[in-house]
Amino acid sequence: MSEAWSYIQNGATQGPVPQEALQDLLASGKVGWDALVWRQGLADWTQAGALPELRVVPPPPPAPPGALAPPREGGAVQAAVVDALRATRPWVRFMGVLGILGTILLVVVALVFLGMTQGPLRGMPAGMRVVLPGIYLVMAAFQVPPVLFLNRYASRITDLLRDGSPEALAEALRAQKSFWRYVGIMTLVVLCLYALVAVVGIGAAVFMGGMRRF
Repeated sequence: MSEAWSYIQNGATQGPVPQEALQDLLASGKVGWDALVWRQGLADWTQAGALPELRVVPPPPPAPPGALAPPREGGAVQAAVVDALRATRPWVRFMGVLGILGTILLVVVALVFLGMTQGPLRGMPAGMRVVLPGIYLVMAAFQVPPVLFLNRYASRITDLLRDGSPEALAEALRAQKSFWRYVGIMTLVVLCLYALVAVVGIGAAVFMGGMRRF
């Protein structure tokens, strides 16, 4: 509970008033810092300026340009987390840009193969000349989602560094989660394909071995 204070103004005793009210009067100049004040626990009337408990803590100075903005409602993002993501962002952006270039290269190679009628592909069956570019296009299509997730992750880190809000951190982590979820799903798909190929290969070998006995 706030302390109750009395003070002397123009020769008359005023109050008691809550400590916050007295602090407001002192800060506004309506009561001078040389005014005598008293509360329970003080031995005698004392000048307000001599009591540190009555001085209001000044607001922090404005942040310099480019500094992390004050946290919004909901709490601050720890500086260690921000520093770690700041160091991560260049690499995430690098991998995202590299993924974009790789996707473009795959599409270009597919289109070049489709347009080649002479050279190395001349003796290749017509079906293979279509299948091979199709494989490159499928590879490019599978590469698009993780590239988008990586670039979104880097952009959300930039938002976090700009405003320092927990919401920006949550968006960055959601983009990271989407990236790793996609990578995990694709890894499971590839492992299943490997297992299927292995089972088919073993089955074919057993079948061929059995046929030779006859």
